[in-house]
Amino acid sequence: MKFSMMLTVILFFLCGCSSLRSFEKGQLLSMLAGTGTGYIGYKVAEDQKKDSWIYKNKEIVAGLSGVGGYAVSELIRANVDESFREEFRTGYELGANDTAREQYWIIQNRQKEDESCKQQNVRTRYYEFPGATLEDNINHVPHDVIMRTEELP
Repeated sequence: MKFSMMLTVILFFLCGCSSLRSFEKGQLLSMLAGTGTGYIGYKVAEDQKKDSWIYKNKEIVAGLSGVGGYAVSELIRANVDESFREEFRTGYELGANDTAREQYWIIQNRQKEDESCKQQNVRTRYYEFPGATLEDNINHVPHDVIMRTEELP
């Protein structure tokens, strides 16, 4: 039991001692998987014959089991993170395409509205007048303002 606690502490520091603020749930699960596989490796080594190499080096077997469990769980987590990124990219691209399509149809519908106004004899007039060049003691670039109006008969 003392050995498994020491292994847990060592794995905890290996997986995030430099950045405990950005410690993710996946890293904690990886650390726990490494601890669990190390403990299982130790218990399996204890059940071996007393004159076997595995029994004599059960601490090494436990350490290798823990490192192996941690490495496998990190590989799984990396693949899961990559699949989430890929799904996000796909969703973002679909959303961008949908937005472009929506803008296209907005423009098409606006042009149809303009055509329907012409059929109703709507008269469009443009009024042009100079824009303000000094407002609240701020100089603005001289410009003209054009206002569009639609008049019904």
